[in-house]
Amino acid sequence: MLTNRERTRANLTPLRRSAELSRAAELQAEQMADAGKLAHEIPGARYPTLSSRLKLVGYAARSSGENVAEGYTSGAGLMASWMTSPPHRANILSAKYTETGVGMARAENGRVYTVQVFGRPR
Repeated sequence: MLTNRERTRANLTPLRRSAELSRAAELQAEQMADAGKLAHEIPGARYPTLSSRLKLVGYAARSSGENVAEGYTSGAGLMASWMTSPPHRANILSAKYTETGVGMARAENGRVYTVQVFGRPR
């Protein structure tokens, strides 16, 4: 996992994969693809906020965060972009998270949307 490679370089504990966080990430990727919109929150979507998606998948978070992206077809390219963005980098390298999940969806026009959700369970 590219995220854990970056965390290891920063002397941080690797994140565990979470099926619940992966499902929450997939939901947002699908919603962004359907809306054709890059956003953390999509008003009018069935699950408009990260907290609503976490509730749906049954993930009780002590802390949570989310990275979103549009248009990347390479994991390495996506990670390089996120690591040059201070808010995305902060999520990837945050010591407050212990788990992660990633989801991707392709819009009808072929555009790829990617979401990574971070969490620490209660």
